[in-house]
Amino acid sequence: MWYGIILDLIVAGLLVATIWYCVLLNRRLTTLRDAQVEMQRLIQEFDRATQTAQGSISDLRRASEKAGSELQARIDAAKEIGDELAYAVEAGNRLAERLTERVTDARRTAPAPVVPGGLPPAAAMPAAPVSRPTAQPVSPPAEAPRGPAAPPRGGADRGSQAERDLMQALQRFK
Repeated sequence: MWYGIILDLIVAGLLVATIWYCVLLNRRLTTLRDAQVEMQRLIQEFDRATQTAQGSISDLRRASEKAGSELQARIDAAKEIGDELAYAVEAGNRLAERLTERVTDARRTAPAPVVPGGLPPAAAMPAAPVSRPTAQPVSPPAEAPRGPAAPPRGGADRGSQAERDLMQALQRFK
């Protein structure tokens, strides 16, 4: 008899352990089902984000192709303008050289100007009255301006200040 009661107690203990394990398993399965629903929601969001990214990549590709073609058109136009400017500068340099040669030739072949009375131009001008300062200290002469000055060709006088400035500017661009 005692064996029957002991056997019933063992079976009852095992049944309690089984029920406890079933409750534990049910909790885990509920957590897994909840996680599965959450996982489906995350997968749907990830799919939407992937589709948006693919659309953005396509838009970026089209925009970059458009910008590239516009940039290439601008580069081509700039090259054409550069070529035209180079041609214009070269033509200007040739024209300046021809003008310089003609001015130089004209100076060499031009007769001296004649002023009425047969006097040279500097002597034909009336002399201005000179006023002399009294008891004022004499200051040293001002220094000539320093800077790049073009040496005269062949030692000849180059003409007016404007002509010298023009020649200096043309020589800087050569």
